[in-house]
Amino acid sequence: MNQLKALMLKYTNKEIDRTTVENEICSSICRILNVTRASIWNFENDFKQIRCVSLYDTRSKEFSEGAIIQSAIAPIYFESILRDGSIVASDARNNNITSVFNEYYFEPLDIYSLLDHIVFNNSEKVAILCCEQCEQIRHWGTEEEGLLRTMSALVSILYKF
Repeated sequence: MNQLKALMLKYTNKEIDRTTVENEICSSICRILNVTRASIWNFENDFKQIRCVSLYDTRSKEFSEGAIIQSAIAPIYFESILRDGSIVASDARNNNITSVFNEYYFEPLDIYSLLDHIVFNNSEKVAILCCEQCEQIRHWGTEEEGLLRTMSALVSILYKF
């Protein structure tokens, strides 16, 4: 966690660029929470879509970005994340909120578990931090939920500048 704090300090001091910070956040989340994939998704168009600004996959050790998910495709997911601030789906493929992603996202990418948390800028919802476990179901505990919540608070610094 201290690595993330140091990273955010470098960003606020303009020592590194935003893309570098976003990528480092995602790879750090994978290390800290021991998850297969971690990503940052920004809300766009009055919460009608989210856009991936950084995703790290530990299997390929590569970063990617640019994917878009429309709220029209997953209205229950959008409603739930915006209302509750988090999604805890240990069995994401059979979860009423997240199973909408099965055919075009979970199955092709071998994702079984999802842990998401909102990032706020003051009281405004600006992004989602997403953790994905591939190959098998992962039962999320309160420790992982708490760590992701703390990381979300650190990441909120990105949206203040």
